[in-house]
Amino acid sequence: MALPLAVELFSTGALWKSNEQLHDETDRLEDANAQNEKYVSELKIAAPKISGIFTRLNDSVVRVKSIEGKLPIPGQKPAIQEQPKTVRAWQDYGFSVIPQGTANRESSVCFQIVSDQMEFHRVIPALAEQENSNALLFIDKLTLIRPAKITAFALTPVALKTRFTVRLLTSSK
Repeated sequence: MALPLAVELFSTGALWKSNEQLHDETDRLEDANAQNEKYVSELKIAAPKISGIFTRLNDSVVRVKSIEGKLPIPGQKPAIQEQPKTVRAWQDYGFSVIPQGTANRESSVCFQIVSDQMEFHRVIPALAEQENSNALLFIDKLTLIRPAKITAFALTPVALKTRFTVRLLTSSK
């Protein structure tokens, strides 16, 4: 009689221990699931912001005609399929935009931005707005030249000869 009782106690103890391990594992999995649910809810909350950033970055990329899905070869002038929004914005400010081709060893396209009739107080806000609105815009060599006939520190607004080059990231369409 003692032997079956001992076997039953032993098997009950083993089952109890196994049950406790399963209970602990369940608790760990519930904690992990709660953490994952929190992470997913944070991602759902951030989805509009992520979508906005993606759209902003995607709008910053200049679409060029590709050869078999490859990016343009650096140093050559790529065929731009549509005028980039950044170029239209510069033109809306009153600048002339001249395509320059690609920069050496880069998958970007260059444009020279030119104006002979912009005052300094109009050039700087245009530069700031375009730089802030286009995450992938890189401005090279900004040149502002005051006409020789105008003295330094003139009290009236003076139209400057403005020249600079911008580089925009390219992508195949």
